[in-house]
Amino acid sequence: MISRILTSVSQQEIERTSERTKIGLAGAIKEGHIPGHCPLGYKRLDKNKISK
Repeated sequence: MISRILTSVSQQEIERTSERTKIGLAGAIKEGHIPGHCPLGYKRLDKNKISK
């Protein structure tokens, strides 16, 4: 029973962390910050802009 409770709490924390990460990433993109590497075929002009 205790292991089920701990598993449930752990799963909820994983879901919350995932939601926070998605919200943070969406906010960064909305502000113009492009995270990570450029998609294949694009070049990074500066920190916030990419072009083909």
